[in-house]
Amino acid sequence: EIVTTGRILLERQRAMCPRLGDAYARTERATIVKEEVAFYRIKKAVDKGLDTVDLAGCSFPFVPDELRQVPSLASTLVDLNLARNQLFSTDAAFAVLKDLVNLKRLSLANNFLNGKLSEEAGRLVRLEELDLDGNQLTELPESCENWSELRVFSCGGNKMITALPEGVEHWTKLEMCNLRENALTTLPAGASKWTKMKRLFIGSNKFAEIPDAVGRMPELSELDARGNEVTEIPMCLAACEKLEHLNLGRNKIAAIPETLISGFANLRELYLYMNKL
Repeated sequence: EIVTTGRILLERQRAMCPRLGDAYARTERATIVKEEVAFYRIKKAVDKGLDTVDLAGCSFPFVPDELRQVPSLASTLVDLNLARNQLFSTDAAFAVLKDLVNLKRLSLANNFLNGKLSEEAGRLVRLEELDLDGNQLTELPESCENWSELRVFSCGGNKMITALPEGVEHWTKLEMCNLRENALTTLPAGASKWTKMKRLFIGSNKFAEIPDAVGRMPELSELDARGNEVTEIPMCLAACEKLEHLNLGRNKIAAIPETLISGFANLRELYLYMNKL
């Protein structure tokens, strides 16, 4: 797939149609205004001692250095939203983010981040929620094993992630995980340690079967595995006694084991559309 940035897209648009110059100029002015607003928010956080900064949709091609240059902000910032910007390099982004040592919630969704996520990301050891949706990532770093406090993880819509590192076995506090729209074929064995998992989304991948690790998630209440290549409903799901929502639509399931389904005492919703039943 073509890796690009918002800036490249704008330049390409202007080059192909010079009459769009006025629109381009307006976009440039809007970008400047957004950046001014963003820096005002950073200043406000510093002045008032806030632990939350929302910089979503500010058209940043970089993470502002100001976030780490002010010691009081770098040490107190807990929640940072950088979604819908134009961030491209994960190494450049985490060169700044790694110094936000108390960060618990971070959103980098819908940027242009590509390739392997920087190993520096593992230095954010207090992360509890991480959103990487809608980028072009291909791999998570081995240092992700340091995210032992993680409760919510989302990297849906990256399309090209084919496997998770074994280090995810240290995510023992994980309660929600979104892995939709990637190229996963299985989960690592260490995922069996996600014993606090409540909501797991693995739809639109390349799973030929539901991973055995799912059967070792006793707190699981929702499993979305639609749009894969699953051929049967596995017996391991019988161990998920709290399962309420099960979506297996758009797979290749040809039979429903009655003994398994009858064992789902708490099941409220079961979707099996577009299978081979």
